[in-house]
Amino acid sequence: MQPNRHLSPWSLTLISCSCAQRRLCCCSFAILDQWLIVTLLAWLPNIVVASFSTVFRFTLGWYISRVYALFAGSSLLFVLLTETLLLYTHLAKAVVLLRRSEQHQRLLIAELDHRVKNTLAQVVRVVASTRQGSGSIDDFVRSLGGRIQSMEAAHTLLSKSSWRSVGLDALVRTELAPYTTGTNVKISGTDVMLTPAETQALAKVLHELATNAAKYGALSIPGGEVSVSWAHKPNEQAATLILEWREFGGPLVASEVKSSYGTDLIRNLIPHELGGTVDLVFAAEGVNCRIEIPIKRPTAPAGEDELGPQDRDCDNAPDRRGAPPSAAFLNRRDG
Repeated sequence: MQPNRHLSPWSLTLISCSCAQRRLCCCSFAILDQWLIVTLLAWLPNIVVASFSTVFRFTLGWYISRVYALFAGSSLLFVLLTETLLLYTHLAKAVVLLRRSEQHQRLLIAELDHRVKNTLAQVVRVVASTRQGSGSIDDFVRSLGGRIQSMEAAHTLLSKSSWRSVGLDALVRTELAPYTTGTNVKISGTDVMLTPAETQALAKVLHELATNAAKYGALSIPGGEVSVSWAHKPNEQAATLILEWREFGGPLVASEVKSSYGTDLIRNLIPHELGGTVDLVFAAEGVNCRIEIPIKRPTAPAGEDELGPQDRDCDNAPDRRGAPPSAAFLNRRDG
């Protein structure tokens, strides 16, 4: 019988030990690294036996040595294969996350580009309408600045909520803030969350009402007062928001009021954009405006869903009456 000496197979084990030691010095200490060390250390006795002792074939010691070597080798192979599979899984997940991140970035860039274009289109419409209704350069600059600031204020509120929803109370107070002096404005109502489309449309209407009150109505003289109240009216199909604007103590209102861009926007924007109703009355004691809007439940935006009707392709997409959004206001004059 010949002695069982296998020095060459164990050289691979020594190389593996060296690689494991270098890996532990350079990388984090993982559980698989611990198993690798345990397996290699368990293999060392077999290396010693094969290198420094003589075990005759087909003896009990020889069989024990073979079984031990098989177990140690299988364990080492299992550990290495398991770690390889885990590393491949982590790599695959990283690739998937990277692709999703790139797709999400492309979506955000496209959405930002879409928003900027539609915002510029809205500004162009506001500029054109304000120019037609202005009697002087100063009047034009003042009116245009106020309308753009109103759009900016609504955009800021939406940005703070990631374009999900805006409270009606915050919107009303923001739009009336430039004209509030203490007791001249009263605001009441249980807060209602508005979608981006509802927020932007109501912001424009509230700005026109407030501007008209500051020029000709209750906010134009000391002692005048504006009351803004609302109620949330549930029904079988969808809830309805009822908002009432009332002016008291202002100058007497003329029985006949000339149509303007501002009054047309107040009367037509809500029905046009939100499917609601507006009752604007120029009573002698002050302007009264009752707005009813079917309220939709605000949802988390995802891509195109978070865009309001006026944020979609305003130049190409026809609305329910066959004309681009807000096109009815382009050629109206603003008094």
